[in-house]
Amino acid sequence: MSDSADAKRPLRGAAAAQAGFDYQIDVSILAALQLLLISKAATRLVLEPASEEDLEADLEPHVPGRLQPSATVAGGYKLVVQVKMDNGEPWSIEDFEALLKHGSDKKGGRRKALHHLDEPNTRYLLVTNADVKGAARGLLVEGFEDVADKAGFPPSLYATLKESPEGRVAIWGKLTEKQLASDIRALMSDLLHVPKVEQQNLLQKLRLEARRRTRGSTPGLWTSDDLLATVRAHGGFLASSASLEHFVPPANFDEMLKVLNDKNAVVIRGPSGAGKTQAALKLSDIARRRNGELEVVTVGADDAPTSVRKVVNNGPTLFYVDDPWGQFSLRGGSEAWTEQLPRLLAKATPDHQFIVTSRSDMMQSAKVGDSLNAWSVELDADQYRDGQLRDIHDNRMDQLPAALQTKAYAFRNEVLDRLSTPLEIELYFAHMQTGPDVGEEDHVFFRRLLDLAQRDAVEGVVLRALSSIDTYGTSAIVWALLAARGQFDRSRLHPLQRAIRGLDRELGDGLDRLIDRMVAARHLRQPARTIAFAHPSVRQGFEAFVKDNWGQSESAIETLIAALVQLPPANRGWGLETAARIFEVTRSLARREDVDQAFDIDSGSQEAIDAWLDESLMDPTSKFTPLLELASEVGSDASIPSRVARWLLKGTQRGASFFVRNWQPPVFDDAWYDIVSAGPVAAKVAERFIREQLGFDRGNYGSGFAKRLDRFAPNLTFAYLDAARQMVGNGFELNADAVAAGAVRDLEGFESVLHAALDDLAGIHRHHIQSGLEEWRAIEDGERDRAVEEAAQSSHEGDGYTSGVFIDAYVRQLRGEGRWLVLADHPRLAELVRAWSQALMMSPGPVNEDEIQAILAAGKGSDDEPNVWAAVREHWRATLEPALAARLCSVPSEVDLRDELALTALKVAPNALIAAFQANSEQPDRQVTLLTAMQRARRRLGKSSYAKLKRITDALPNEFEEILNALSTTKRKARRVDGPALALLTGCASQLDAVALDLVVPVIIESGGDASPAIAQWLTIANRTEHAVRATEAAIAIGDAALVQTALRHQRADARRAALVHLAPTLADPLPPTILSMASDPGSRVRRALVTLLAERPHPDHLKTLLALIHDTWSSAEPYHNEPESFDIAQEAVVALAANGPLSDAVGDALLELANTTVDRTLSQYALIVAAHCCSTGIQQKILDLVSIPEARWIRLDALDALADAEFVDPSIVGRLTPAFLLKSPAILAAPAAHLVGAHAPAETALKLFERVASSNKRRALLLVGANALAKRDRTTAEQIIDLLEPDHPGRQLLTAIDPLPASILDNLGKVQLREAVRKRLGDRIAGS
Repeated sequence: MSDSADAKRPLRGAAAAQAGFDYQIDVSILAALQLLLISKAATRLVLEPASEEDLEADLEPHVPGRLQPSATVAGGYKLVVQVKMDNGEPWSIEDFEALLKHGSDKKGGRRKALHHLDEPNTRYLLVTNADVKGAARGLLVEGFEDVADKAGFPPSLYATLKESPEGRVAIWGKLTEKQLASDIRALMSDLLHVPKVEQQNLLQKLRLEARRRTRGSTPGLWTSDDLLATVRAHGGFLASSASLEHFVPPANFDEMLKVLNDKNAVVIRGPSGAGKTQAALKLSDIARRRNGELEVVTVGADDAPTSVRKVVNNGPTLFYVDDPWGQFSLRGGSEAWTEQLPRLLAKATPDHQFIVTSRSDMMQSAKVGDSLNAWSVELDADQYRDGQLRDIHDNRMDQLPAALQTKAYAFRNEVLDRLSTPLEIELYFAHMQTGPDVGEEDHVFFRRLLDLAQRDAVEGVVLRALSSIDTYGTSAIVWALLAARGQFDRSRLHPLQRAIRGLDRELGDGLDRLIDRMVAARHLRQPARTIAFAHPSVRQGFEAFVKDNWGQSESAIETLIAALVQLPPANRGWGLETAARIFEVTRSLARREDVDQAFDIDSGSQEAIDAWLDESLMDPTSKFTPLLELASEVGSDASIPSRVARWLLKGTQRGASFFVRNWQPPVFDDAWYDIVSAGPVAAKVAERFIREQLGFDRGNYGSGFAKRLDRFAPNLTFAYLDAARQMVGNGFELNADAVAAGAVRDLEGFESVLHAALDDLAGIHRHHIQSGLEEWRAIEDGERDRAVEEAAQSSHEGDGYTSGVFIDAYVRQLRGEGRWLVLADHPRLAELVRAWSQALMMSPGPVNEDEIQAILAAGKGSDDEPNVWAAVREHWRATLEPALAARLCSVPSEVDLRDELALTALKVAPNALIAAFQANSEQPDRQVTLLTAMQRARRRLGKSSYAKLKRITDALPNEFEEILNALSTTKRKARRVDGPALALLTGCASQLDAVALDLVVPVIIESGGDASPAIAQWLTIANRTEHAVRATEAAIAIGDAALVQTALRHQRADARRAALVHLAPTLADPLPPTILSMASDPGSRVRRALVTLLAERPHPDHLKTLLALIHDTWSSAEPYHNEPESFDIAQEAVVALAANGPLSDAVGDALLELANTTVDRTLSQYALIVAAHCCSTGIQQKILDLVSIPEARWIRLDALDALADAEFVDPSIVGRLTPAFLLKSPAILAAPAAHLVGAHAPAETALKLFERVASSNKRRALLLVGANALAKRDRTTAEQIIDLLEPDHPGRQLLTAIDPLPASILDNLGKVQLREAVRKRLGDRIAGS
């Protein structure tokens, strides 16, 4: 027979057994690669042992293959795989049943396959090269993790499999030897990046590893770590695998480990990208190394907590629960984790451990509260601030080519300032590998890298990758899933792929392959089971591909939605929600200008989505706000809730400027309203909207909302009341007026809201009186750091706004119903006066005079009386003039009231002012006070006041008219007055308040009168900064030294500062104790002014004061902008000390103590510089001691820099710098040390030291620093040091070149860190890069 005939002849006997066993080995390899590395569904694979007898038995038609891979896969299920090579007929259901039954129930006999399914958490998979026929086709799957359709389960198997076998039994048929080999090679080539020349070697090694694990009497374990190590040994790598080789632990990693060790459970929470997954995998790795039998099982958000219990009795297990609240669902579902996870962790044992990761925001939205605090460790960017992020950066930098290392190091500090998480560092270096574009400047290159690292743009790379591998539209499916859901669990992929295959075979087949390849290319992330875009720029690349191939993408997404709405019950909820959200994001994309297409779906899918939306919006536990938004976008008119959603959310001006209050619902005809209002559904949706969304919505619905809503959802006042009760005390809420308008229709029910709102305002007022006033005074006087003022302003913005709106609405409603008497008799009338007066002012129609009299009586003497008069003025009646005159005659001490009364008189009742002047004719101080009130009111009236003002001035004595015309205005300064008027002013000035004196004193000074008594009074009573400063300036203007001295002790800091700045130049040195004692002034601007004075006037007697000021901790930093502390006053005081040099050792010790303890690095540097320049050799020795402290602190560098740049350093100090120090110290220390040696060591000593340095290729760059420093005092020896470089080295030009040398002269003189430190030390001798 020919060779070809021999090739086709079936194998028999031992050869057939060996072929079958080889097939089983290769299936096991495929399972290991797929489950352990690609999908990460398991962390280890168990291979049952096999003997020669077993292999021979495998030849029997209904005997399962002995080599039985099994694994505990994601979600806690055990997957048992049996492999059968069969070259005969396709498998029938009878064949399969016989296979399941084969074996013995006797002890020691071969266990029947069907008994694997006695455990409800076990799934059984037969892998065979043969086809399947008949009823058995209902069990067909196409992968290890694929689950057979429960609906296709053959009924005849129920007699054999009795423990709910549906979905737990499957057959993967037609996996031929050729297809198997192809699949393994595809994994090695495309996903594991194994070089082609190594692929066969790797396959042989994997076969050896598999066989080795089948020898012996116990099952063999194949772990993901072992498997990955084998792949790496053959040149491959797994891009999605978080590398633990260079893991840099965050600052609190030991705390995580301790919590896990002590409590057998730890919860790592923090923001996205903070390294939670890396830390969790490292903890898992440590735990697994400690206990080789430990099984690590990954559990995700799509798994229920019950999945943990399924494997409790399967041996030592560590559950890695990956972001259990991360799969956001509009219908909830994560509540089970919120409730049960604390119980599970409380029962954790060494054999039943937990590592949980979760984003903090997701835990908050899940309302976890403090139930997990006992196990929680927070991981955020702060845990990388003690050098950990730098170590991560430097680890990655060391893996770059030399040219890129130099560039990376040049921007190292800026990168570490800008990037705050390990993920951003990883993305930064991933993009750096390609190097700069042609002609791209370094700074442009790094700005681009930083933008990419911070998730800005890389879509071109993704677009090219997708164009090369996607011909069916599969990319659109991935884009749609991730754009809609953000991430999804890999376990969702299998039922979805099955459903898509039923609609479009080619589209379904390519889905997992495309995902795996994009994970391998690092465009998608799959650190554990969750698949997501690596960063937003990847999404942009997918999106660009979808748009460029819209026709193909549109069809793929339509198919995807049709598949999602048909998923089996276990995935139904997820599928329907995902379908709706995909419909939304796709419609949004299609409407964009660069696509501009309609996107619709088939009627069956639309009906399914409508039904889900209706059900979800009626579910009180669902997330109403995003559901309503979704319904407004994708629900059809067949869905009444969706119609209501569009009415609520698609009106004009929703979400516009806060100042736009003209929201209008969409225009619908009467028929639309009839349909919507016909049943109870619309009202239920509207009720939820009012309760849960209206009060907190970003759109401004306005006070007319309730009336408009009544058209199809009336009688919802109770819902508005509930919303109002939730909102009281919330500060600013944009729709407070909309809620109030609906709630006040039931005034009796609203009474409780009113009292809560009044209580809220009363509490705010009490707090302001008790601490707010004093705190704001301290801020104004500079007694607080600069950041405190910003915080004080922002933290109280909007306080009381919503409560005020509710009170206003209550008052307006009562007045609108003509029930103002209820207000007059209200038990909390005093607290309602402000709202009442405001309502009165805005009232368009005539107002009952009894109401006016009632509000005047209610407001008299209260803080709100000015508002009352402002309102009454708008509804003036002549009969009110006596009341106005009476209040004016009393000349109230409250300035605002006085001004409001004067304005009212000027505007509507001039005679009241005349009467007030006449009534106070014996008290000129009160008349002058009225004049100043008239002047301020006059400013508010403008030219319209002239006629009425003239009526008043004509009735006054001439001197009062003269005074009024002399008072300053906003456009001119004070004018001069003559004798009688001046005498009147000087005579009564001591009895005026600060506001009146602000106008009167400038007139007295301008007129040449004696202003001192008036200014003395002004300084005494001024409690506002502007008055105190103007009073001080007035004292300075008239040259009254005694008053300036008084101002020096004023309660307001800026008055004290003005007095200090004026007085100091008039005083001799040393300044008197009264001036020097201002170093302890609470006002920072006063202390800073004093430092400025002392810096200009060095004197021994000033040293004590300066030494006190160097410890001043007032900071100008703004922490909200991540600025470090900056103690400006202390910095200036240290600099001022230098002018008093040389300084004693006591002063030097104080400076070193400050440098060593302050958190302000700039202050520390100043202190070291002054000590090095101005203090003794003993102090310089102590500065050098700081270089050797064990901690990694900046002061070590700053101390060396200070000595290196000092004008003189004792040789004994330089002698402590040995060759070993220069050769072994960190680069940033070695460079200034080399400068110190070159600048201050004896020339011969320096030469010998640098000869030792020259012997190290890693440190030769230091020769340039030493020679450059030495050349200034000994050119000959400096040239000898330069000569230590090889004859043709470009660095030899350092001392002779006129122009700066290129940075490349340093390239072969040491590592990049040293080269950069040397470049900075050489300054302008090296050209900028």
